[in-house]
Amino acid sequence: MFKHLGVGKEGSLSVIADGAKWIWEQAGLRLPRANASWVVDVYHVSEHLHDCGKRMLGEGGAARAWAEEKLTLLLEQSGPGLVRHIEELIGAKSKAERRDGLKKLLGYLSDNIDRMWHRQRLATGRPIGSGLIEGGCKTILGARLKLNGARWSPRRAERMGSLRCLQYSDLWDSYWDTRAA
Repeated sequence: MFKHLGVGKEGSLSVIADGAKWIWEQAGLRLPRANASWVVDVYHVSEHLHDCGKRMLGEGGAARAWAEEKLTLLLEQSGPGLVRHIEELIGAKSKAERRDGLKKLLGYLSDNIDRMWHRQRLATGRPIGSGLIEGGCKTILGARLKLNGARWSPRRAERMGSLRCLQYSDLWDSYWDTRAA
């Protein structure tokens, strides 16, 4: 499927996203799971952990410490371990406001449990966050699109973005070789 890009083996592509259902649906349309490894951006998981900590413990150090402890658990045990731990906490918490915060967090984590293999990705040297990608978009695409006096139609901006990505990758020559053949 991606032979022209030099991508063939299973899991050689990564989809890193924030956990929104529509993003995974779009990724599924373009990159079948057999060809890509999917992961929820660790920063977004951390945001949900911190939000839950604040709901349960209020602003401050206790909430931060709680969230950091859970993030460490994610990195040590991956998604299923964290989900089991949150389920145990829900069973043990008696205050409704704490249970509500934990249930909301559990919903997010459960929806993304198949995409939270952060420990395994780190062990193989693969990224667990989208910061590098987002920075590349800002540098490679944003700088070009925001030039003084530049006006872009969405169609032309997308085409320019594709060319810029090819230019900054190792795929420029391969792409044009397949076009010439």
